[in-house]
Amino acid sequence: MLGRDDELAVLLELIDTARLVTVAGPGGSGKTRLALEVARRAADGFDAVWFVALEQVSDANDVMGAVARAMGLPEIAGVQPAERVLAHLPARSVLLVLDNLEHLLDAASLIGQVARAGPGVRVLVTSRGPLRVAGEHVLELEPLALPTGAERDLAALGAVPSVALLLERAADAGTGFTLSDENRFDVPHLCRRLDAMPLALELAAPRLGTLDAAELSQRLQDRLDAPGRDAEIPARERGLQAVLAWTVSRLTEAERALLARLSVFAAGFGPELAQAAFGDIDEELGALLDAGLVRMGPDGRFEIRPPVRQFAGGLLDADEDDAAHAAIADALIAMAEPFETRWMVCVGEGWRVLTPEGGNILAELDWASLMDYGRHARLAASAGWWMRDAGAGEYGRDHLEIALARTTDATMRARCLQALGTLGLEDSDPSGCLDAADAWHDVGDVDGEFYCAVYAAHLYGRAREGEAQLDVLERCAELAAAAPDPDKQWIFEAVRAEALSLLGHPVEALEPLLARLAGTPPGSWKEFWIAGHVADLELALHRFDSALEHAGAAIAVASGVGTALDELGQATTIAVALLHLSRLADAATAWAVAELGFDELSWEPDGLVGEYFEAVRASLDDARLAAGREQAARLGMDRGLEWVGGVARGEIAARVASGGTHTS
Repeated sequence: MLGRDDELAVLLELIDTARLVTVAGPGGSGKTRLALEVARRAADGFDAVWFVALEQVSDANDVMGAVARAMGLPEIAGVQPAERVLAHLPARSVLLVLDNLEHLLDAASLIGQVARAGPGVRVLVTSRGPLRVAGEHVLELEPLALPTGAERDLAALGAVPSVALLLERAADAGTGFTLSDENRFDVPHLCRRLDAMPLALELAAPRLGTLDAAELSQRLQDRLDAPGRDAEIPARERGLQAVLAWTVSRLTEAERALLARLSVFAAGFGPELAQAAFGDIDEELGALLDAGLVRMGPDGRFEIRPPVRQFAGGLLDADEDDAAHAAIADALIAMAEPFETRWMVCVGEGWRVLTPEGGNILAELDWASLMDYGRHARLAASAGWWMRDAGAGEYGRDHLEIALARTTDATMRARCLQALGTLGLEDSDPSGCLDAADAWHDVGDVDGEFYCAVYAAHLYGRAREGEAQLDVLERCAELAAAAPDPDKQWIFEAVRAEALSLLGHPVEALEPLLARLAGTPPGSWKEFWIAGHVADLELALHRFDSALEHAGAAIAVASGVGTALDELGQATTIAVALLHLSRLADAATAWAVAELGFDELSWEPDGLVGEYFEAVRASLDDARLAAGREQAARLGMDRGLEWVGGVARGEIAARVASGGTHTS
């Protein structure tokens, strides 16, 4: 943030009162970094702050989908992303940062609606130019300050922001370069040659280990004077383009080729995905990191800044671009396929693997839908189960329906139908899963038929249709017997337990699940599913201490391999158990944490979770509920869920109930 104190102050003052603020400036001027710093400093004044990277979103119609996913809003059948976002915001105090919007200006009017959604809503946009919508306040981000020639000594010269950034990055790179009487005129000249653009200064600084400032400045001028130079490059970006061209020219052919291929990634990327796509790249990737062309984030993932990505992408011809996309798509397919058939028994583990690469999955689906129909169908089918929980269910449905319309291969059609069936969770519709089970039956795949049928049975249970659920489970039992394995057995018993409980036979359902739970790997999706079902059955049997223990185990697993909705569902179970144990204060807080979470996600609890939620609300008086809400508000959703789990597991001491009323 060297030299950006004035801009920071202006932006922090603006977002106090202005609903829509745009930071406009050329690539490499530091817009993203400035917006993130504003968000960090302003965060305490908002209930929530969200950052949405839009660089690789190609269609303005997809902007609100990206916003909804960043906000963690679960999909609601038949409700468009813009509707969900606009309905979520009116009563909230939030800051929404939309980064790199310049290519999506057709979404400007909708972003204006978002900014006007409520008095506490603030939208901070970064773009190369303004949105030009009513109420927008624009901050034009200029390059860093340059020396004026009036600096009296080296200390004053070194404090000039452009010089200070160059020196700081040179020191970070271990160049040993320092400001001296010998180079006191060459360094300002170099900063001017780089147009005082932060990214250009950062990329040039490591070169000061082998060249002095005058030599580096001359090399950059040679680049600017080279034949074929693009005369259309804006004046303020010529220095950045020159340093990019010169830096890339110093790479080996293998390093240059890797940089070009990495530029195809739509978002940050993990080392495992990059290796899977492009082979053994450790040496070349290390060189790109040293050159500052690729950087590593605090989460261990790599990223390429937009101006570098744009420059590197220009090194690829059309065939090379398609080959890089195909390699990334293949790597993503290989990552997703191990979870595809049996996703129901390992969705938590799969979620943990695929979610970090979500931006790349969605982008490669878009590419493949136009350029490679075979890869498109494979990626859509293998990742379809993930899209449901990723808030991209409608997006996935569109791609799967396109893939189905294009393919005649029976097995590929069964895979796409299976993925479509997983999206039936939103409205508890088992028809898609039953269609998929029939398709797998036609190609003789027992595993595929079983998992689609058992999920159809689960959806019947969510719809409270116990008899239909048992009918489908008869088919599942035959399939499990035809090709037995432990995964089929435990998921069958868990879904059968749902049906038996629904039909009034919880004792018959409980014992097999307790036996299964004893040998379940700790922290696995299997533990979450079985422990959660056991807790529900124990509530039905009035075994409240045991229900509390098992729900506490389930919420702990969900915090590692599940979604926020998985945790909130267990919080309602815990609230019911606490209620019946007469731990009224804790029950009220657990219920209020769940209420807070459902409200934050704009989600109306349904099914058994909804029944639990309403039961606790009806059983506690207004004073008790108000006290619970007060504590939940202090904790917030994330810390509140940790607290609820700690109470259930006995890690947080129970509070003695006093006052209030409870009607069982």
